[in-house]
Amino acid sequence: MSSLAVQFARLRRHSDAAGKTYDYVSFLDLAHTLRVWADMKQTMSSAAPKFSESIAFRTATPSRHALRTLRGREFVYSLLPDDVTTHASNGVIIGLKNQPADAEVIANWRRNGAQLEVGFYAYISPPHKQRVAEIFRGQGLRRCTFQEWMNSAVVVGSHPAEHGRLVPFSLTREQLIRRVANELDASHPRGMEVPVRAAEASRATHYLLGHMVAGLPLPYLHLLKDSQDILGVAAKYFANEKT
Repeated sequence: MSSLAVQFARLRRHSDAAGKTYDYVSFLDLAHTLRVWADMKQTMSSAAPKFSESIAFRTATPSRHALRTLRGREFVYSLLPDDVTTHASNGVIIGLKNQPADAEVIANWRRNGAQLEVGFYAYISPPHKQRVAEIFRGQGLRRCTFQEWMNSAVVVGSHPAEHGRLVPFSLTREQLIRRVANELDASHPRGMEVPVRAAEASRATHYLLGHMVAGLPLPYLHLLKDSQDILGVAAKYFANEKT
């Protein structure tokens, strides 16, 4: 079996486990496995050119109107072009842990039998007078290659820092995968020094861990979505490879 087929089977196993029940170890195992796919980003063009050149991945582009409207507020804008599916919902808690009273949380989710489908999450503090549908109008969708997909923003926002300052952030899929994998015991022991170039992505990732959707930390859902997207596209290329 090729190394790519092994990584496909490995990702499928960890994605299935993380999607069935919320378990912190399963979350870390999924992050570590996705980090391998992030590492393969540069070599995929030669190792699997058909997969690499495929534009079967979908990504979302942040609404410029939303970014302008929410400037000066604490907010999270989660970019999910399609639903992420999970059986692992832990209650129906949606929003930030210790959420302030002057905040608005918006989430699109529905139950489909035993599973939960989440298609949108946003958090705004303080709330805006405009309707949510108006604020987030204009989000773009496009098809892209695996490398472009990894490099695309998956969540944007502004998080609070010292002295009441707000720090804007934009995390790509690869950044979120690497920060979870490298700092939460998934790939390296916790406490290792964070590279200067990754410091802001690190702070944003830790902030996002406090956001809950159906009782699950937001990065958990994003990594689960990443795995489901890769498996959906890669099945055509790697699923049936034999030893």
